[in-house]
Amino acid sequence: MTLQLGILLALLCAIASNLSFFFKHRGACEAPAVCVRHPWRTAKALYSSRWFTIGMAVGGGAWALHVAAISLVPLSVVLWDFALACLLLPHAALPNRWTDTHSLNSPAWSLLQEYIGNLAYALVLRRLGTRALGVAVAVAAAALLWLLWQRNSIDMGSDWTTWWGAPARMAFSFTMGLWLYRMRERAPKLRLGWAVLSAILVLAFATPLVPQAIPHGNGMFEAAAAMLLFPAIILCGAHSQIGRTEMAVCKFAGRISYPIYILHYPFLLIYMNYALVRKPPAMDICLAGAGSFALVVVVSWLALKLYDEPVRAWLKRPSGQI
Repeated sequence: MTLQLGILLALLCAIASNLSFFFKHRGACEAPAVCVRHPWRTAKALYSSRWFTIGMAVGGGAWALHVAAISLVPLSVVLWDFALACLLLPHAALPNRWTDTHSLNSPAWSLLQEYIGNLAYALVLRRLGTRALGVAVAVAAAALLWLLWQRNSIDMGSDWTTWWGAPARMAFSFTMGLWLYRMRERAPKLRLGWAVLSAILVLAFATPLVPQAIPHGNGMFEAAAAMLLFPAIILCGAHSQIGRTEMAVCKFAGRISYPIYILHYPFLLIYMNYALVRKPPAMDICLAGAGSFALVVVVSWLALKLYDEPVRAWLKRPSGQI
């Protein structure tokens, strides 16, 4: 427990340090230019900026979190796990995190696979013709289908016991996406619309697991969904037209989708602990689930506006500008 608490404090320290930098940067941009000959006047001007003062306060909090973290867990452990996590590389599973390959934030396992997929695209896949890319899709589909037949579930790849499932899942989805993009104009143009496609997705996600009494049933159902249904939905969506309201909803969902994905897991763990350990009434579980969902959306939106978009804007600036 001490190790987990120390790493959590160190993670909060890293987040606070990044926020402090951007708050201070915004404040410094609003303040008058720094004058070395008048340090007192310059400091007074900086601290008169609300954002710079907030940044300094957040930075002080980050320092306090850093001191608390290294008092609970060896600095070498924190630095090693953080270094690997920042590079999206797998590391040894932490206590009470099953056997996750990225136990500081489990969803990062799929981001590692995206890196691998992008590397494969840069080196090989973009050079393939459409027919050769179709063959790659078929090979990847056969490999994933075999795994689903053996394990009866697509839930694999995020832990050390099923790590080999991760590249199999990525290989099919990545090559299928590329192939669909190239074939989108030749494919039948089915325009079902945003509402119908959304309803189909909700029904697919709400479908319960196939009973174990049916051998390989669940694996084959998930194979049909991942290999046939979801690509068809993407293709129909690419050919469909939507109104201004639906477009606004889709843009908002697209912008917030990554923050939700990368930040939802701690909230999920808290919810799971509440539901499985305390075993509250069903109504309380539903209310806790709805509250957790709302909280994740709010936190993700704040991360988008205060961190994600400012960082993207900063990276897009010409070299040499601060």
